[in-house]
Amino acid sequence: MKHILILVLSFIALSACADTGVELSKEVRGNETFYLAAGSSCKLIWLVRYYKEGFSVRQDGSHCIRPAAERQAYWDALLKNVMSDTNNLQGMLGFQWGPLQQAENDTELSLRLMQAAAHAKEWDGKRGVLRKHPRDVPNLFVEKLLKQAKVFVELTETFGKHGMQLEVGDVEEVLIKQTTVDGVGKVTVPYNCLVSFSVKKLPTK
Repeated sequence: MKHILILVLSFIALSACADTGVELSKEVRGNETFYLAAGSSCKLIWLVRYYKEGFSVRQDGSHCIRPAAERQAYWDALLKNVMSDTNNLQGMLGFQWGPLQQAENDTELSLRLMQAAAHAKEWDGKRGVLRKHPRDVPNLFVEKLLKQAKVFVELTETFGKHGMQLEVGDVEEVLIKQTTVDGVGKVTVPYNCLVSFSVKKLPTK
């Protein structure tokens, strides 16, 4: 959180969306640009990092108690400005989100993953392993859950609004813990991970 608060204080204001109450600002540091979307009870940061072959975008910080559905205005403001600065995402290498749970009180997406894992036939909630392949790293399993359970549905809808298809492409550093899941009871399930997405333009109708 210190990282986020320091950035917040140093951002240069870009715009304010009166209809949504979201204010956008950015700071350029060498080959990196930090974008901050801030409003009531919510601050979200995207980091754009430039390389010779293109650029990547990363959800780099969250200090937000709003539900995912109410964050779409923030993501929309961030995406619009990144698109404006990069010629509609020309040369974008991908979008990263990590970790899934970015703050102690920011648990909605993590809860979606845990709920999906607790009900999955492939997962042994008592032992916290895959049933048929207990020694395997559960990255591919979690990747499948993120897609099937539509954990990032609000984020993908925001990209879709701007003609972009966002798809889960890779999952790393999966964390597992014992917890209580509504309707299931005490289980050991995946709750956190790093996620990489592919981004491509939707075909025009």
